[in-house]
Amino acid sequence: SSLAPAVQLLLGAVVGSGVGALGGWLLRNARRRGSAAEEFIGIAVLAMAVLAYVAAVAIGANGFVAAFCGAWPSGPAPAAETLRNWSTSSRPAPSSPRSSG
Repeated sequence: SSLAPAVQLLLGAVVGSGVGALGGWLLRNARRRGSAAEEFIGIAVLAMAVLAYVAAVAIGANGFVAAFCGAWPSGPAPAAETLRNWSTSSRPAPSSPRSSG
């Protein structure tokens, strides 16, 4: 690419952050409306990272930085929400398998 390395890094961060922010917003709204299952989150975050990478490489930016920034905004929040839901659920804790020794 003809861009300077610092510009490639900066553009990668901008592209990735944009994809991550938009994708995270869309995913949160879809989950709030009930049109995206909990199991879908991992695939959606992976898709955002891939989309950020492809978009960044297409314009000559750093794809690795874009992929990291594209997945980061949406990754931790759903995982934290899942842990909160699990810890406050009324389900009994899974029992450990008994050894037949």
